[in-house]
Amino acid sequence: MSFWAELRRRNVFRVGAVYLASAWVVSQVGDVVAQAFDAPAWPMRMLLVLIALGLPIALLFSWLFELTPDGVKLTKDVSIEASTAPKTAQRLDRVLIGMIGLLIVVLIAVPWLTRARDASRPAAGGAEPAAVAPVPGAQSPTTPGARKRLANSVAVLPPANLSPDPGNAMFVAGVHEEIIGYLAKLKSLNVIARTSVARYANTDKSIQEIGAELNVRAVMEGAVRYADNRVRINMKLVDAETGASLWAEVYERDFKDVFAIQADIAMSVANALNAEFSSEEQRQIERAPTNSAEAHTLLIQYLDLTGRGDPASLLTLLDQVIARDPSFAEAYGYKAALYANMLINTVLGSAGDRAQAEALARDNARRALALDPASESASSALGFVDTVNWRWEQARATFEGFQTRTGHIAPIFDWFTAWQGRPLEAVAMSERNVDLDPLNWVTHWFLGMTLLYAGDSDRSVAALHRSIALAPTLSQQHSWLAWAEIARGNDAEALTELKTAETLLGRNRVIVSLVDILYGYGRIGRRDDVARIYAEIQGLAPAQDIGAGGWASVYLGIGDEAKALEQLRLGAERARDKVLDPGFYTLMNIRMNPTKDPVLSKPDFAAVRERLTGG
Repeated sequence: MSFWAELRRRNVFRVGAVYLASAWVVSQVGDVVAQAFDAPAWPMRMLLVLIALGLPIALLFSWLFELTPDGVKLTKDVSIEASTAPKTAQRLDRVLIGMIGLLIVVLIAVPWLTRARDASRPAAGGAEPAAVAPVPGAQSPTTPGARKRLANSVAVLPPANLSPDPGNAMFVAGVHEEIIGYLAKLKSLNVIARTSVARYANTDKSIQEIGAELNVRAVMEGAVRYADNRVRINMKLVDAETGASLWAEVYERDFKDVFAIQADIAMSVANALNAEFSSEEQRQIERAPTNSAEAHTLLIQYLDLTGRGDPASLLTLLDQVIARDPSFAEAYGYKAALYANMLINTVLGSAGDRAQAEALARDNARRALALDPASESASSALGFVDTVNWRWEQARATFEGFQTRTGHIAPIFDWFTAWQGRPLEAVAMSERNVDLDPLNWVTHWFLGMTLLYAGDSDRSVAALHRSIALAPTLSQQHSWLAWAEIARGNDAEALTELKTAETLLGRNRVIVSLVDILYGYGRIGRRDDVARIYAEIQGLAPAQDIGAGGWASVYLGIGDEAKALEQLRLGAERARDKVLDPGFYTLMNIRMNPTKDPVLSKPDFAAVRERLTGG
């Protein structure tokens, strides 16, 4: 008998086929289970090594041994007449047929399970509470390999400006902003915010490095040329892990077609990533925000000045936008946001004519939402106005409506949720915002705040350190870091942060920041510093109304409990009567008691804090 005939007689080929089929099923199921539990890579690698080592052993066993009625014997000791190999072959054939059927089931089930697994993870709306932020010393969200990549996620890098006129850089920046905005309209896509991708302009980093840092599946890069009213846009979508091209296109058209180009890019990216979208989402993307090139250019100028220009000049610029296109929704939305910021004292400025600002904020927000129900700036402004006016049912309806329509979390919705007594849900929202904007100091600052509201001061410290690393020259994060250290009982670290916060203020002695710093000094017993800052606040207060909230915090800091309680009762009356207090944010901090101040736990204080709510 030939060697090959002997291999067949001893069922070596059948054993090999059954083994390989079984190994494939086990590896596929193992991979799904490992990903479901976010297991590290080494168990799967070990399983594959064991499978590979097991194959020659199985084949050798089949060659050397035979299963007989009397047990396992060496094949050479069993005569051909007494051999049970034919019956074993029949059994192996049946097993192989069964394995083939199982293979078909697995081929169908694994993709379905993978989609179900991805869908079960929190989408942009953050409906499911996410894992709490890593403990200090753990990998940060910006560290490659720190987290699992977001499903259907994309980062759009700033396009290169190939225009002959360098002054067209602003136009290119506008194209970048619009592409991100178009993609963000698709609920099933996780799109990294512009603030986090901006630092990759002219970067030497590879796509794989950027993808790992931003935690995305795909990265888009490209270039834009604008001259003589003609636009040339060259974009390429790249797999962030392999570097393979997923989609590429070159567009060259008149300027009037720029929005159609951006809409086509958005839909092409969605298709390349197999992201599902509704017909309504497609209609929103295909609807041009404006038909006016001048209005579009002016809005880009506004966005470029945001955070740097004074409110009056910004409002003038938006009025110019509206004059050229009265149906430009975002211009009204941005106006609403500017007026909303005038309602209370913040680090951005002091409250002005609150009645007029509220009316203008509401009017512009409603105009924007009538033109574009997905306007984030308008929804945020309207929700904010209702929040600070203690109309919390309306505020939540606005925030949730925006989230339902767009899949996104409006700014301050996480704070608002914590103030309503749902701090863990607020943390999940903040973490979701960090996922979508991981290199923005604001998202880490907000996460640090909601974690501290939730009583998790250790993780709050870690988040605030990340915020400071991204923007080291701003004061407010240091004040909050001091509060988190106070909550942990680390007065020495708190003092260092309070001194840093005060130094960073320089000559710009923002009264809201001084109130927070004074309270921190009071909590760690720095009476001389308290007296010094108190005198400064008294000098600034006649020109800047810090409200019941501000004065309650000041009196808590200087140790005057009676006056602090009096101010808190005034704040509670305003909440009952739906009257805005300029120190609203400070009232909310007192309500949440992030530093675990024992005074605020006294019965009289606790009772009033419960009344600091809009329902």
